[in-house]
Amino acid sequence: MAAAGEADEDCAAGLGPCFLDREPDAAVADFEPGLGGDRDGEWAGLEPFFFDEAAALADHKRRMRREQEEAHKKKLLEARRAAERAALDRIYKYDTTPGSNSSTSPHSTSTRSSIDVYGTVIARDRLDLKCVYLFHCDRDHSQLILTKDESLILTGPKRGLALAYQIYFEFDLKIKGDRRQRDKQLSKGYITPDGIPLICRDEMAVETDIIDSRLSDVAITYAVVKRAVEATFAAEVVQGRFYGEITACTTSIRDRIVLYDSKLSTEATDGNVGGRGVIQLMRRVVAVGLKEKLIVTVAARTGDGKTKSTTIRFTPGASGADEKEISCGFMKMRVKITWSIIKRM
Repeated sequence: MAAAGEADEDCAAGLGPCFLDREPDAAVADFEPGLGGDRDGEWAGLEPFFFDEAAALADHKRRMRREQEEAHKKKLLEARRAAERAALDRIYKYDTTPGSNSSTSPHSTSTRSSIDVYGTVIARDRLDLKCVYLFHCDRDHSQLILTKDESLILTGPKRGLALAYQIYFEFDLKIKGDRRQRDKQLSKGYITPDGIPLICRDEMAVETDIIDSRLSDVAITYAVVKRAVEATFAAEVVQGRFYGEITACTTSIRDRIVLYDSKLSTEATDGNVGGRGVIQLMRRVVAVGLKEKLIVTVAARTGDGKTKSTTIRFTPGASGADEKEISCGFMKMRVKITWSIIKRM
């Protein structure tokens, strides 16, 4: 017993280590793991020794933001799928089976040498499946077609079309009747070109698909442009008067797209004082490959009845704008191109 007491005094005096055979204090056991304490008890709610409240709050906000973004993306995906189903249901309502349509050419169904066409041609891509009008004319502003091989002058699209898997072209065209005849359905149906083979081609080429419908065969001509950007046009007459045509093409696709034709346009220039003003283009958007050149041709009719043509070229860009002046006789025009990226899937 005395030995034990002496050992206790030595430890109290700090003379050296000693080993005592005692039960751990209950309060200490609660703190120290492995000593019989319950860390899931009353001390479980304590914050870590180096707890950073600001960092924890920021982490919580980031987690909540991620959850909200995921919920928003899921909602958008569900809405897009619902819109796609609704659009496809609307497209599939068209009956294009051969037995249900009068598949004859227009010149064999009418004694008129020309027809006035109105209605819509719509494109839908996989970005949103919303209507992008390529042609939209009401009955009072119908387009005159003189021969069966003449093309409709398109008034769209208003944005670049993105090709992924498929793209839909819908037709709903009518012939404007006169006092003796009622309006007739010229064409109604849809075409869905397969985008996979077109995307995989090495070279760009002009394609043509034909729909046999109602009183006509409608051919749609298109081309897939790789690494395309969107070119938005604006034109303004700064000197003289302009009466003529504005067209555009690229170095690889030489088929000209009509942007403006005085014979078809129902509107002149804005603020037409002295023949100057902004031209109301029939079509403003063209897709151009980044490795191509955009070629704009202005054909102006002069006072003596002749036509003078001038061509300018633009180098495409991913953003920004280019502006050039062009002269045809006494007429001067400023052409502006604004470049932007076509939205991808």
